[in-house]
Amino acid sequence: MDLLTQEVINFLFVSLAINFLLMFLFARNIRDLMRLIRLENQFMSPESAWLLMIPFFNVIYNFKVVRSVSNSLNNEFFDRKIAEEEAPGLAVGMSFAWVTVIAYMAFLPSFIVMTFALLHFVFFIRYWIKVYNFKLLLQDHNRFLQSQKTQKTQKNED
Repeated sequence: MDLLTQEVINFLFVSLAINFLLMFLFARNIRDLMRLIRLENQFMSPESAWLLMIPFFNVIYNFKVVRSVSNSLNNEFFDRKIAEEEAPGLAVGMSFAWVTVIAYMAFLPSFIVMTFALLHFVFFIRYWIKVYNFKLLLQDHNRFLQSQKTQKTQKNED
């Protein structure tokens, strides 16, 4: 009995392509968020988010990214005087990182691995949404600051 039928190969190829696309979009979202944070508040460079696309390395690198994003956001929100949770996104992000580690443990029974693989996807989406909402918050704050600056300039011209 041949385990690698054409259907299995096609499924694996499509799964890998979808995973690569999701990791690309996720890394780009992290990069875009970090670009909105002032340099002095960044705990990682925006471009280092692309390291999340390296298979297996990203399992461990998730922990650094989650902590760096949280610390960066904490400093940025403090400087901008934005009231937001302490350690923004840290709890959701660490849950995502730990579930990812467990999902990659192939020596566990397949039922447990599959359960954690599904949990990984759920926590991944939750963290991505959380980070995306922080990005939107910073973008809105930038627009607010820009409108304040424009209003001051117009008042000074009058």
